[in-house]
Amino acid sequence: MIVLDTNWLLVSYRVAYFPNADLLSMMIGELRPNEILRVRQTTASLDEHPALLEKSVFNAICVDLTKEIDAIQKMMDPTSRRWLRKAEKLAAEVDIRTNDVSTHRDFVELYNRFARLNRHSGPITTRRLQRFAGVSDLFLLYYRGRPACGHLWLRDEVTRRVRLLFSASARLESKSEAALSGALNRYLHWYEIESYKEQKFELYDMGGFEVEEDLGHSLTRFKLSLGGFILRENNYCFGRGLARVVHRIYRGMPRLALELRGRLPA
Repeated sequence: MIVLDTNWLLVSYRVAYFPNADLLSMMIGELRPNEILRVRQTTASLDEHPALLEKSVFNAICVDLTKEIDAIQKMMDPTSRRWLRKAEKLAAEVDIRTNDVSTHRDFVELYNRFARLNRHSGPITTRRLQRFAGVSDLFLLYYRGRPACGHLWLRDEVTRRVRLLFSASARLESKSEAALSGALNRYLHWYEIESYKEQKFELYDMGGFEVEEDLGHSLTRFKLSLGGFILRENNYCFGRGLARVVHRIYRGMPRLALELRGRLPA
C-alpha cells in the first residue's frame, strides 16, 4: 500500500493506493473529523458505511510482468509493434533519463504545455512532484536533446506494482511532434516495462477508466494496444464532520476542484 498525505486549509487529505480490506478498515476506524480519505484501487468492497462519501468502480489497464518478455511483446497489437520497430530505428537520437533534478524540471514544463493544449487537466508543480519522492519514478525521453514524452510512476514495493500517475508528450505542439509521438511514447513504455520486469515488479498499471463509455476512448485503446488487460477494482472516498462539509463544497465547485488537482496528491 502507498499512502500520500497533505493538508489543505483545515482539512487533512490522505490518498491510499491498493490497500487490502484489513488496512482499509483500520484507516477508516482512525478517521479524524477533519480528514478526507481517498482510496484508490482496492479489491475490498464497502458499499455501505456511515463515513462513505463517494464510490466507483475503476477499470485498471495492466500488463502482467510475470510473463516472459517475448510473450509480453506478442500481446501488443500489430500497430504497436510496428510503432515500436520504427522507434528502435531512432534509438541513436533518443536519451531516456530517470529521477534527476533536471528531469523533474523538464517534465513539469512538458506536462504543463501538454495540459494547456489538451485542456483536460490543470497544471502541476515541481513541489507537487516532490510529494511523491521515495515512492515514484520519473522517466523522461529526450529526442535530439528535447523532451518528447514522460511518465511518472508510483511504485509499491510490497504489492510489486507500479501505477502511472502523470503522462505527457509534445504531440500537440506541432505536426512533426505528432508524427513522432506514437513511436516514441511506445518506446518509452517498452523501456519501462523491461526495467520494471528486471526489478521483479509484477503489475504494470497504466491507469484506466471508470465509465464504460471510455472503453472506446483513444487513450484507452492505446493502453490496451500495449498488451494490457482490464482489472476491475474499487475507488472510495471517506470523511466525517468537517471533512464531509469540505468535500461537498469541493464537489460543487468544478473550477476549484480542477485547481486543487494540481496541488493535492492524485
